[in-house]
Amino acid sequence: VGFEHQIETAARAADGRQGSMGLLFVSLDDFKPVNDSFGRTVGDRVLRRIADRLRELATPGLPLARVGGDDFALLHPADVTAETVNALARRVLDSVGQVNDIEGRAIAVSCSIGMVRYPRHGAWSTML
Repeated sequence: VGFEHQIETAARAADGRQGSMGLLFVSLDDFKPVNDSFGRTVGDRVLRRIADRLRELATPGLPLARVGGDDFALLHPADVTAETVNALARRVLDSVGQVNDIEGRAIAVSCSIGMVRYPRHGAWSTML
């Protein structure tokens, strides 16, 4: 099942129970210099390492998708509070911020996170 479908399903479920869901958009900051400095092969290894860490955070109930070259999205389909979404974002920041040791090189990456809670922040169709 595609990630977009999972978002729609979570939104409908939230509507049915008059609950909420959370969605985090994670964008790696200034990733292009990693590719430019170390080459695409190393850049791809860094991306895979970060994706693996995000998968660890994305327990079975928290779907994860790569939505662009260096962008990811993490869905929290259950009832969430601002504190729940903020705590997940802090875990993502800590996870992405870990130094990546690739071929003896310490490569640090940071990220920016956009967060929304449905229905508080608008219609689910505007989140896609």
